[in-house]
Amino acid sequence: MLLKNMLRVTLLCFTLTGCSLFHAHQVTVQQGNVITPAMVKQLKPQLSEAKVRHILGRPILVNSFRDDRYNYVYSLHVSGHKKDYQRLTVHFVKGKLVRFETSKT
Repeated sequence: MLLKNMLRVTLLCFTLTGCSLFHAHQVTVQQGNVITPAMVKQLKPQLSEAKVRHILGRPILVNSFRDDRYNYVYSLHVSGHKKDYQRLTVHFVKGKLVRFETSKT
């Protein structure tokens, strides 16, 4: 009888904890534009906005008050923990690329 009760309690504990005890499944969340070094190498001064969009894709953030700047953001979260974050800001003057800034954390 004691063995049955211990078995029930043990089974109940494993049922309540589920797979979180063993970390069987981790949720991976990718958001934004993937920015590769090869893409950044292609950016040259005086490229048109269309050519930059062709290289990098559509920007994730476009400021409606300042259409001379595109913001490309990428983040990767695994089980709620930030693994990777990249930001690329591209600046234009009269439709031509003048500079870009990149950061990675």
